[in-house]
Amino acid sequence: MAYRWPQKFAALVVVAGRVEPSTVRGEGVSEADRRLYPYLTEKDPFAALARQIKSIPTWLFHGDADESVPVEQSRRLAAALQKVATFARYTEYYQGRHQEAPNRAFADMDMLTWLWQQHR
Repeated sequence: MAYRWPQKFAALVVVAGRVEPSTVRGEGVSEADRRLYPYLTEKDPFAALARQIKSIPTWLFHGDADESVPVEQSRRLAAALQKVATFARYTEYYQGRHQEAPNRAFADMDMLTWLWQQHR
């Protein structure tokens, strides 16, 4: 949503987010994915997404033991954002699993304070 309508967001909090679709079943990127997520057609989808949302302050959270979404997804997006964005922060939870990341992120008072300070 932020890719399509970046002007609608004051900030983004992304927890265990995926940029590239899952290739667990060997499906690759579908035509529907390409239409919904145009950045997937780029050579580097992480850089393309980062360029589009660079004006939105973004805080990413991910657990390094996530069994559902590879932590590398957030690591790569964080690196791409840090190259182009005005504010990009990344918090990685040691031995954090997929189910734990949202609870930990939304219990983080620093993140909540930061989030409520953001305005459009």
